[in-house]
Amino acid sequence: MSVTPLTSKSNELAAPPSSRGGQRINALPYLLLFPSILMILLIQLYPFLTALFYSFQNGSLLAPGSFVGLENYVATFSDPEFLYALAFSAIFAIFSVVGSYLLGLGLAFCLCRTSLCVAFFGSC
Repeated sequence: MSVTPLTSKSNELAAPPSSRGGQRINALPYLLLFPSILMILLIQLYPFLTALFYSFQNGSLLAPGSFVGLENYVATFSDPEFLYALAFSAIFAIFSVVGSYLLGLGLAFCLCRTSLCVAFFGSC
């Protein structure tokens, strides 16, 4: 087996020509993807922006309100019940993720110890 050195004159591993070098970009895939990307953006972006707009007002969804700025956020983050609920949710999320990971790891170790499971799964 012989090895030939690659030189600057070799075309074997040359970079593909760029789009500026005379090749046309095929626009069909982008045109076909545009409507679906537009719908996804509208479905996700419109509710987010509407909720953000409403969060700076003191009205409801049914009655228009006046602009109050960050007053709603200050009231929310100074409420002790909200802070308790936020801390409880964070602790619950951490313990549920760690607990499910440990449970799965423990079950995997138990499966690898049983000779019938090792013969059936064959990956331990």
